Amino acid sequence: WFIPAEIVQKHVDLVKKIISDGHEIGHHGFDHRGEYGDTVQKQISRIEQCNEVFKKNVGIVPVGLD
Repeated sequence: WFIPAEIVQKHVDLVKKIISDGHEIGHHGFDHRGEYGDTVQKQISRIEQCNEVFKKNVGIVPVGLD
């Protein structure tokens, strides 16, 4: 499942259920706007921010990026 980080923040219990059901999680940006930044460093920073949202809220770092 590719899930935006803002959805993880809003629906922690649901995302935990998806994980506990054995599904692999990938992150789909922060939201559906798809704004990552106009430089490589900004893009890396945005991806790291999203990964931290997942780690903080559901205890995993996503294995993929869409």
